[in-house]
Amino acid sequence: MEGAHLVWVVLAIVLALVASGRARSDFVALAGLVFLGLAGAAPPEILFAGFSHPAVITVAAVLVVSAGITASGALRGIGIALAHRLPGVRGQILGLGTITALLSAFMNNVGALGITLPAAERMARRAGVEPGVFGLPLAQAAILGGTLTLIGSAPNLIISSYRAGAGGAGFGMFAFAPHGLAALVAGVIVWSIGSRDASSPISAPDHEEDAASTPLPGPTSNRAVVLGMVGIAVVVVAFGLVPAPVGFAAAGLVFVATGVLPPAEVYRRMRLRVVVFLAGMIGLGEVLEFTGGLDMATQAVLPGVTGLPGPALVIAFLFASTILSNAINNSAAAVIMGGLAPSVAEFPGVAANADALWMAVAAGACIALILPTHQATVLAMARTPFAPIRFVRAGLTLTLASGVAAGLVIWWIWA
Repeated sequence: MEGAHLVWVVLAIVLALVASGRARSDFVALAGLVFLGLAGAAPPEILFAGFSHPAVITVAAVLVVSAGITASGALRGIGIALAHRLPGVRGQILGLGTITALLSAFMNNVGALGITLPAAERMARRAGVEPGVFGLPLAQAAILGGTLTLIGSAPNLIISSYRAGAGGAGFGMFAFAPHGLAALVAGVIVWSIGSRDASSPISAPDHEEDAASTPLPGPTSNRAVVLGMVGIAVVVVAFGLVPAPVGFAAAGLVFVATGVLPPAEVYRRMRLRVVVFLAGMIGLGEVLEFTGGLDMATQAVLPGVTGLPGPALVIAFLFASTILSNAINNSAAAVIMGGLAPSVAEFPGVAANADALWMAVAAGACIALILPTHQATVLAMARTPFAPIRFVRAGLTLTLASGVAAGLVIWWIWA
């Protein structure tokens, strides 16, 4: 277990440096992996497993797709329409955030954010505010939107498969909607109260975007190509016909082949700094699992939660999943806590059934709002830069409110 302790220390240092914003996130994550490699904590195939992880490919592909949307001007007008109906920055963020959350409920949340971020950039420019004023709440909306449906996030699918594997039917498409809506509404309330930097009113523009936001030159048919390919990618990914990295990578290749994006633009738009950071964080999670660090942590906290009253146990399970999701990734959190749920439910004196605990895991693993390590947050920081510490400050309150709201609804419905 000595290796596991070392990995936890390195992970804590990496996360603290990333949250502080005092060092480049990609350098810090890669340095952590290299240090663990020099210490002999894990072999190279474990250390650098993140660079072949589907999440990394998905983010890179979505960055290219997002650039294609911007270049073609396919979604020009969304910001204008919102500005005419909602003449304030706060209202416009809420409107675009609602669209992002709804898209995220039926597709990969990174893909949903990639579709709306170009509009967010233009709206922020017209409003005269930093892009991050729009980008940060949109990242939160995309993450919370994924809690609404079975296909909205990987943790929901993983938890449904656990239930099916236990001999019952998997959870239905909208079984997650009650606690997902509770989390989303709680998040909106908290954001509305605390969004002081998005309160200045602006007037709706009378014209289209200025020259700085004009799409790259190209035929008008590019818009049809982009909308068609994005629509196809969303549908096939949402219904599980094609994995998310394959679907969005295919859309990006079509953009290049049809001239929507010049080939020279593709690798620049992928933003290798973002890719390296995400791959490094996933690699740290792999090393933690390889060394037994996750099992060690699970065994340490199990005695403290099994004696809790039902509602408190559900909320504790939810926040334990949230901590793992922020520290590693949401899929790993769902796998670890989802496997633990039925064992805890069968423990003598436990006042919650497996369904309630599974749902708590699904909700908690989706609410990765504390540290800027979620794929959607990484994407938003790349397109609409904001300080990591801002995300941490906003995320703490948002996580507490959304988690408690979701946990109480889960207890009411499932336990």
